[in-house]
Amino acid sequence: AERYGLGDDITRIEPGWADRLLDALASPGLAWLLLLIGGVGLYIEIQTPGLGFGGFIAMVAFIIFFWSQYLNGTSGWLEVMLFLAGVVCLAAEIFVVPGIGILGLGGGLLIVASLVLASQSFVLPANSYQVRQLQASLVGILGAGIGVVAFGVVVRRWLPSTPVLRHVLLVPPERVTQNEGMSLDHLIGKTGMTVTRLAPAGKADIENHLHDVSADDMLIESGMAVQVTSVRSGRIIVVPYSQETL
Repeated sequence: AERYGLGDDITRIEPGWADRLLDALASPGLAWLLLLIGGVGLYIEIQTPGLGFGGFIAMVAFIIFFWSQYLNGTSGWLEVMLFLAGVVCLAAEIFVVPGIGILGLGGGLLIVASLVLASQSFVLPANSYQVRQLQASLVGILGAGIGVVAFGVVVRRWLPSTPVLRHVLLVPPERVTQNEGMSLDHLIGKTGMTVTRLAPAGKADIENHLHDVSADDMLIESGMAVQVTSVRSGRIIVVPYSQETL
């Protein structure tokens, strides 16, 4: 410092909290944790439609993920647009045209492609290093997917029995025998209120009892009046209720 005529005091510039935060966000471990949180949020939103809690968690997690990858130089608008297109396709498959499968498969592939591209600086690997990086990206996404599936299994197994969540979680109807299916015939013509969105299956409150119902390829929002039209193999079929239904 004396040779160049500088003062004796040397000021060291240490990384601030923002720099440390960016370094943490750029780490692969935190990136896959964000994907896991986002996937769990989407699962919660699908199972509790209308609440918005899971959707908010998923939105925040995926925004932070793509933002961190953008700062890391591996993500841009293409990856974001692919991801949004995939989410739209999945939503259409679940809520608009359930049962077709093409939109769901295409949406899933778009989401996986967007996450892979956002985690690397190339499209197709050109050398052994890029091949290893692609493998690491796929393993991370697979791990996050397994985590979401494990969460779903736990939710299906334990949470529906809790008093707070059993009225909002969508669970598949239990197996019923023919006699049990016949015992539901008295509900034909009865009216009730949907507790969850029917897309087309969901839950409805009929005569102060919660039932698993189906709208037969129709989309009925939560809180709408419905009327039971038939019972098929233990499945309660409902339609939107109005005076013309009578």
